[in-house]
Amino acid sequence: MRKIIQYSLFLLVFVFAASQVEAQKIGHVDAQSIIFDMPEFKQARSSLDALAGQKQKLLQSQQEEIQKRATEAAQKQQRGELSPAQLKELESKLQAEQMKLLKNEQKYQEDLLKKEEELTGPLYEKIRNAIQSVAKENGYKYVLEAASLLYAEETDNLTPKVKAKLGM
Repeated sequence: MRKIIQYSLFLLVFVFAASQVEAQKIGHVDAQSIIFDMPEFKQARSSLDALAGQKQKLLQSQQEEIQKRATEAAQKQQRGELSPAQLKELESKLQAEQMKLLKNEQKYQEDLLKKEEELTGPLYEKIRNAIQSVAKENGYKYVLEAASLLYAEETDNLTPKVKAKLGM
């Protein structure tokens, strides 16, 4: 009789504990496809490409100017129009201009990264908020990025719901 009571008590505790454990729903989202399909992202990308093109043209024209001056200096040297001191001074100026060009290029890259963050940061935040909203509405405890999954059920793909939430 004592064993039956112990067994019943154990079974009662086990059933109670099992009922308290909630199955946690895990979904997945392809955030990259969402961002690439957003019209705002396409506009931001277009704006960044235009800015990058402008910066590239400016750098290219500066590089061509330096190259032109270097070629002229080499021609003057061959004709004997430059003294060694003048040649050395000209080389120093050209090296300084080349260093300035490299610094400008680095600055332009930094400017582009800042502009990209400025334009796309709010879009990523908008997606994050939509994912959280869809997850809460559908009872998901976790949402993972689909690109990092090896296998996932299509029924747990929240990408279409997130796109709908974003009006896409």
